Amino acid sequence: MQQAGGALSSLVFEHIVEGKAKGGIDADMAQVVVQALAEKEEEIFASCMQVPKEFWRLCNCCAPLLVRPDPKHASETLRQLFHSIGERIKAVDPQYSAGLFNDYCLPKIAMTLRMQPCMRVALLELSSAYVVPEARLQMFKELQAVVGESSAFTMCLAVYVQFDPSVLEREDVLDIFLFYATQSLADTSVSIRVSGIDIIAAISKMRPDLILPLVAKFEVLCEAWQTSISLLHVCGHLLEQTQPKTSHSASVCHVVVAIVGRYARTPLVMKTVLQTLVNCVYEHEQLLEPFRQACVALSARELHAVVMCDEGDGSSGVGVAGVTKGAGPCKSTVAAAKAVGQLCKDSVSSMSASILLSLVMEPFETDDLKDWKSVLDETKEALFTALAQRNVCLRAGIILNKIVTGLDAMGIEALKLVPAAIKLIEAEGDLNGQQGLMSLLLQLQKQEDPYPQALERIAAQCGDLTSSFAAAWIAKPTNYPTL
Repeated sequence: MQQAGGALSSLVFEHIVEGKAKGGIDADMAQVVVQALAEKEEEIFASCMQVPKEFWRLCNCCAPLLVRPDPKHASETLRQLFHSIGERIKAVDPQYSAGLFNDYCLPKIAMTLRMQPCMRVALLELSSAYVVPEARLQMFKELQAVVGESSAFTMCLAVYVQFDPSVLEREDVLDIFLFYATQSLADTSVSIRVSGIDIIAAISKMRPDLILPLVAKFEVLCEAWQTSISLLHVCGHLLEQTQPKTSHSASVCHVVVAIVGRYARTPLVMKTVLQTLVNCVYEHEQLLEPFRQACVALSARELHAVVMCDEGDGSSGVGVAGVTKGAGPCKSTVAAAKAVGQLCKDSVSSMSASILLSLVMEPFETDDLKDWKSVLDETKEALFTALAQRNVCLRAGIILNKIVTGLDAMGIEALKLVPAAIKLIEAEGDLNGQQGLMSLLLQLQKQEDPYPQALERIAAQCGDLTSSFAAAWIAKPTNYPTL
């Protein structure tokens, strides 16, 4: 970088010094200088490969711009240049590239990593361009040394594992992350504890066996809503990988129940309950009640945000079905079902289907029967989608039986749900779901009129099915198991 480094890095240095003297770095000139450096990337790469000191000069001159958060100061363009150069050096000599980053770049960005949380992602992502997985342990040791404070280092680890979870695949690196995460749980700062729990959440995805022994400490960490949100992510990951009706699953579910009981009036926590538990709520029966409580605690607008995977900023003033900005919680299961049902008219997601199904499983109130019938008529597609999910197929018979018999005189109309559900579950090929529906049909057949006649019409609608399930249904075996 004799020519590129000598002229261009001196130019960078000159304008940085001049900018500091004036109280700021001139954005336009910085952009010009960085663009000139980018055009000389080939020369800079060649110089840095030959002489390590040239990379030091580049870092030394560009550091004030490299750590700036404002893209108007060419920071983003400069970081892209550093990333590109790092990838090219790493491809030639991985050990050399890791040494350059650890020795020359890390010390220049250490103060920013310690003091400016908003810059941690952008700066730590640079390490991936220079450091191969085999060299990460040494890089984290160097990072710990230059950052200094264990709290800041823990926060850096929490940021790093979010954009590169694969870092946990190496046992030596995993040990560092787990150590600092567990140490942070006793910190007096909420933000430090949140960082530690975020690391634990990432570890729980890959190694739940390492996190399950820590569950006993979780309930103590629920004293702040911020930590509770992070804990819900941990609980969701653990429950997805834990067998139901075990001591481990019971302990995790207990934490969820405690969080919902404490923060039922905190919408952000309730949204997180739905988002983190949607994939495991039907595997673990203890979660059904807190899951419903979270649905009912939210407003129609907030449920809309959850279903659409968009937190929203509340700026539009009008939400789902004309719900205003200041609307309160739904309070009742039928009101929550109406809110979700409005969204299901256009499209059905696994989230909306699961929420709707959890609400339908709640016992019907007599005064709400007409409202429930309206909701069920409008949301058949969502209900079918939910019943066809493998983790809820076993409950299909119970759910449909409850819908049919719970609506009293309107139950006959609700029987229209059965043929479509049969076809969906049969197409999935899930024996548990088929068994559940068979149980429902046999139970209804034993009841008094008009259910048997309605079942005959259902049999006619499903007559084109040729599966063993349909044949078994038509045969009406008396020994078919019931739920």
